[in-house]
Amino acid sequence: MKKILSFMLAGVIAFSFAGCNREEGEVKYAEAPSASMPDKGIIDGDKYESTYANLKFVKPEGWAFATEEEIATIEAGDGVYYDMVCQNPETGSQVAVMFEETLLTLGNIAITEDKYIEAISEGLYNSGLDVISQEDKKIGEDNYKSVTVYGESEELTVMQTSLARKKGNTMISVIAVAFNDDVVDDILKCFVQE
Repeated sequence: MKKILSFMLAGVIAFSFAGCNREEGEVKYAEAPSASMPDKGIIDGDKYESTYANLKFVKPEGWAFATEEEIATIEAGDGVYYDMVCQNPETGSQVAVMFEETLLTLGNIAITEDKYIEAISEGLYNSGLDVISQEDKKIGEDNYKSVTVYGESEELTVMQTSLARKKGNTMISVIAVAFNDDVVDDILKCFVQE
């Protein structure tokens, strides 16, 4: 259940722009040109590294990286690519790195990190989670816009931080989901600078 719920939470990003209004003056395309997936990151032992996203992640003890086959089962839609998913099999907490080609998903290259996070915040709020904060966060060597949300039921508490940084026409997203006693900030500290 936790695994399914966390994939659902992470997947909200891919669908958060369905009702997003485009402002006058933004660049628009009648047909989005086909985009190619950014270079795939590499998982080597307990480390993930993406040259494209400039991210390095060392998985916590006991966590496991999802296989390519498992990642392929995440239905994210055209133009959305999960590059890495790592999960704590005991608690269901997880972290993912995702790339979204804004030309394919939005038909728009003018979307900013602020608008992207605003749309994610609205989508997560509409799914029943409370928005705790929106702020700038540094992950690895780069600055991201972020939103942190919280929700609870009788059996489960969840906190999710979604981060976004734009590179060209691609939005780089990091999504950390912590259940019960796990802490989102501890997960994000696994992104290291070298």
